Amino acid sequence: MAAFSYADVVRQGNNPAVYPFPEGYKCTGTKEGMSDPFYCIDCSHVFDSSFIESNHRCPLDGTILDEKNCIPFQELKTRIELTQAETTAFQVESYRDNNMPMEASQETAGIVQLEIIKGAARTKAHYDDVHGLLKLSNGLLVSGSKGGDIQAWDSNLNHQYCVKRWERGYEYWITTLFELNGGFWDSGTRDGRIDIWNPEGYPVKEFLYQSAQSQVEDSNSKVRNYDRIFCAVDFSEETPNYETGEGNPKFLLGVAGCILLWNYNQGEIERSFFAHERDWVYCLEKLDNNDLIAVVGPHLQYWNMEGDLEMHYLLRDGGSPKGRQSRFISDITLLNNKVGKFCAAKFNGTEVVYDLETMKSVREYSERDVSLQKTSVNRKGKVQRRYVNNRVWEVKNLFTNVFASCADDGIVKLFDLRVEKSVAQIDGFPGRVSSMLYLTDSNRLITGSCPDNPFKSKSKAELSTWDIRKLQVESDGI
Repeated sequence: MAAFSYADVVRQGNNPAVYPFPEGYKCTGTKEGMSDPFYCIDCSHVFDSSFIESNHRCPLDGTILDEKNCIPFQELKTRIELTQAETTAFQVESYRDNNMPMEASQETAGIVQLEIIKGAARTKAHYDDVHGLLKLSNGLLVSGSKGGDIQAWDSNLNHQYCVKRWERGYEYWITTLFELNGGFWDSGTRDGRIDIWNPEGYPVKEFLYQSAQSQVEDSNSKVRNYDRIFCAVDFSEETPNYETGEGNPKFLLGVAGCILLWNYNQGEIERSFFAHERDWVYCLEKLDNNDLIAVVGPHLQYWNMEGDLEMHYLLRDGGSPKGRQSRFISDITLLNNKVGKFCAAKFNGTEVVYDLETMKSVREYSERDVSLQKTSVNRKGKVQRRYVNNRVWEVKNLFTNVFASCADDGIVKLFDLRVEKSVAQIDGFPGRVSSMLYLTDSNRLITGSCPDNPFKSKSKAELSTWDIRKLQVESDGI
């Protein structure tokens, strides 16, 4: 049976950790072989009693340390033993279902219940939709907007500086932000611009991608997206230096119809991989072995990135349409790479979990209502009805078995793989929620949301933080 960490016991959670000191939590102000350790409930750090007596505050985040939130070792030891004894009595079979067999390490975990506390919020963070959130190596966060700007924030959403200024026109839409090796990062736009930034937010290099199709003059939206950088991942063969170009830096770009291998030093495409004659490469997820899962329209493709670069489909059809929504896949996230499961977010309002080994879906969630209609009256007095867009934009892995998704309906839903419906949700946003970022070191979820029509709304794009660290074991089964 897996041992319980201090955090599991204090918060009644289920993330297994190495006993006696919690794995994944920072031990601050301590010496090797602490004789009298204390665990702080509020900041999840471990301290020696003498450190608490002389400092009174956590040096990392300023949390006040006192007898109310610091638990001594002996009390924790008792709680750990009691929790382990109760867990052995759980009926593991009650958590099983035919579609999602549980792994041995998950059997004593129980079904998760989440206590969600809203933290900092930043209204009018951007003028329009937030379509990118990224944590930098220096601890700051950056957000990219449909309005064309990139802003930097601290973890409490205090504004630090403007990385890229707002540019009128959706051709400058920030369509992706992604991390490069060595703390550098990248941004892509709708007009094919690729900007490389250093960890401090200063520009390093700029590239421009232009497809042959984009030279055709046409007002069609699909044509305007021929140069769009939809997604990207670092694909350097060794640890490169993006400042000097040493180490032969390379990255993959997802664009209309193909995947591009971009050579940083040459400033051009080194190789192009055909993906589809009509659909966009909307998302790329690199596996531990450097293979790729690519989202191409409603298709999921698996690319073996060695030898002849073999490609085959996991799924050729994104499923039947729901309401009037497209079957396109908007995002994927690895849920537990050790067991090869990942989740896909879809434009038809569903979240689907796949098994990479069997290449079959093992769970589908369909809770978002796409049958609702909004009614409005135009200038001529005619009543108009349109379907509510409940596209699921992103999915993020939070804990083992737990992931979150955000959508056009303005709701963030949290799911446990072992349960057939969501276990919690977050609402109250000004409109659609188009982006999320999970901070593993502080167990906080950052969300980006925006009104449906920011041009006519007094409120604009909003960033919010949500504390979801507190977990509770539910012993009643499914």
